[in-house]
Amino acid sequence: MSKGKQRYVAVVVTYNRRELLTEALESLLQQTVSPQKILVINNAATDGTEALFEGSGRFANEPAVEQIKMSSNLGGAGGFARGVALAQKIDTDWVSLSDDDAIFASNYFERLLQAADETPSVAGFAGQVILPDGRIQVDQRQIIRNWDRLKTYSVPEKDYHQAMVSIDTFTFCGAFVKRALIQEIGVPNADFFIWGDDIEYSLRIRAHSKIQLVTAAKLIHKTKVPSIDFANQYQPDWREYYGLRNHVATVLSHAHSPLFGRTLLFGWMAAKYGLTLTPRFKGYRRHIQRVYWQAFGDGLRGKLGKNEHYLPKGASL
Repeated sequence: MSKGKQRYVAVVVTYNRRELLTEALESLLQQTVSPQKILVINNAATDGTEALFEGSGRFANEPAVEQIKMSSNLGGAGGFARGVALAQKIDTDWVSLSDDDAIFASNYFERLLQAADETPSVAGFAGQVILPDGRIQVDQRQIIRNWDRLKTYSVPEKDYHQAMVSIDTFTFCGAFVKRALIQEIGVPNADFFIWGDDIEYSLRIRAHSKIQLVTAAKLIHKTKVPSIDFANQYQPDWREYYGLRNHVATVLSHAHSPLFGRTLLFGWMAAKYGLTLTPRFKGYRRHIQRVYWQAFGDGLRGKLGKNEHYLPKGASL
């Protein structure tokens, strides 16, 4: 039970990262303000993850930890949709959302709950995301300057000296949402499958409330390839299709001016195609042009869900 007045449930989505998941759950169990419940959405892992919660497994006798094992991999979006749906049925105040690679400082949620007490009108919070090498992963917390194009910009590193910074979008890496608002806006869009579901959900939150970045709340993001390094050298990634497609769908549903937003969207797509001719995509031009064509087309048609052509090699998701 939480030591503070406000309570929270932590939702953790995992797939085939048993060791990281163990570290992530340990960090949640060591919080200075404990979660009421930790819901682990096991996205049909094949690495023996379920053994952590059975028999003599590390978390088998932790009453706060509950594993929910999926019969198939729903993707990150489907996992978070399921986890949030379960969390909102619990009598709690807040719901945390994170993947299995988020390792929280012991006072992470104490800091967020303190900020929530100080700003009771705010229904969304997030902490500072730090990479294992010490860099701030600034693209995890962003602002929007054009609400028709929905172009996001990372919060500048210089702004992290402030106690709180107003943001417009966060990733599901230590996101914190008031349960009362979840009851109103619903759960993340499972049809996004992976990538972009957190951005779309942030926009639903922003339609009702500010979102605050609490810089004193910190977590380590043990991601394999930091997103802030993607631009250095292009490497094909099966997930990029979903990111592009889901962005198109998000603009169509959340642009402040639908007509102007659609016009800007076509301009953005044309510019993306133009970039495929630059040296960065040498050797991959045909591949990326095919991805863009399919992602843009499916996004415009509202064709969401899992696409069998864009999955990890050898995966049976």
